[in-house]
Amino acid sequence: MKHDRHEHPAGIEKCPVQIFTGTSWQASAADIVREVHLEVHLNGRKMITIACTGIHLEELAVGWLRGEGLIRTAREIEAVEVGGEGMSIHVNTRPGLAAGQPVSQGSGRDGGQVISSSGARSAASEISGSGSETGLSGAQPMKPLTGAGEGRNVVGMKPLAIGTETITPARIFTLMEELVAAAGIHNLSRGTHGAALADSSDIFVTREDIGRHNCLDMLSGYTLLHDIDGADKILLRTGRVSSEIVHKIWRMGIPVVLSLSVPTALAISLAGQAGITLVGAIRAPSLTVYTHTKRIRES
Repeated sequence: MKHDRHEHPAGIEKCPVQIFTGTSWQASAADIVREVHLEVHLNGRKMITIACTGIHLEELAVGWLRGEGLIRTAREIEAVEVGGEGMSIHVNTRPGLAAGQPVSQGSGRDGGQVISSSGARSAASEISGSGSETGLSGAQPMKPLTGAGEGRNVVGMKPLAIGTETITPARIFTLMEELVAAAGIHNLSRGTHGAALADSSDIFVTREDIGRHNCLDMLSGYTLLHDIDGADKILLRTGRVSSEIVHKIWRMGIPVVLSLSVPTALAISLAGQAGITLVGAIRAPSLTVYTHTKRIRES
């Protein structure tokens, strides 16, 4: 029996399975999340191959390039074209702008680096200290992160302003419930991570993918292509927050990150340095604020 690709939501395939019920076996068909490989090209050069669900590909490609510091603003982009039967994205920048370099040479079979669905990278970083001693008031000193790959090149980036925007725990719980409810692919397949952006009113865009990094790159590409300022936005995630995730959020200029899961020690250190409020382990009626508590008010 062939997988059915045509009668189900984008990112889902219907696959035959055998289910053991405790006493017997039953033949059934399950909603399974799709996995495809997307090639990202910049100015004719293949940069990377990303394992993904195969949706919102232009956002994913542009967001990945932005996360690596290869594109910073929408005006740098001359064209974004889909090729290779939809499994490659070609981004061209305007003449006069420097072309990016591949994040890793020889990592993939045919040039560029290959990223698995987990978002794992192989690039090394120049980090001193784990950040395990970081308190809520700030970050442990770190060397500038200059390595290519993993969104780590943050040289010259300034901490985000604290501003006047605040959010209550009650609002955080409501937003997280809305994110979980909006994760349509996950609700069918139980096979994706999710992320969303919210403003002062509500969640206005949600993305899902097999890769937790991909969800964030899609949102980054979305905000860049739609010229959306991140300064007054909130980013929600279902997955763990690593230092690489914080780097990318810093590039997006988003000051508040909410996660169902927990951050790494290094992510806490970097969020403190970046001026980002990091909230995790969100399970009503409790949550944990790791950095910059001034943005969280009691009521």
